[in-house]
Amino acid sequence: MARGWGSQLRQGGRLLIEDLEDVIDPPGPLHEYEDVSAQIVRSGGGLMYAGAALAGLGGESRRVTVSGAAAAQIYLFNVRRWRETPDLPISDPRLRKLEADLVEIMRDDRGTHVSWVVRQLVVTA
Repeated sequence: MARGWGSQLRQGGRLLIEDLEDVIDPPGPLHEYEDVSAQIVRSGGGLMYAGAALAGLGGESRRVTVSGAAAAQIYLFNVRRWRETPDLPISDPRLRKLEADLVEIMRDDRGTHVSWVVRQLVVTA
């Protein structure tokens, strides 16, 4: 897909791509979010961690680490959106519990962290 996008560039143009290769998170709600997210992405035919599929194009993997509270705040946005989306493969009670757990982590993350391993690359024409 990235090669196809690159073919649309004007001569000398650049396409900057950044996508997940992995997520390193502690057990509990932050990890539960990853499980739920992966299930939703798979149900739509998507690839959760496309960064690994891009490795053949080059680039570098970088680790971005944030506090558990920051990750919970980002994740909470998605969970609330999912609760409004019909026909997801995740039950609303499970999403409600995840939402409440993430709110609690935002209040007190107990020193937890989440690391996103991302592939960053540039495709040039």
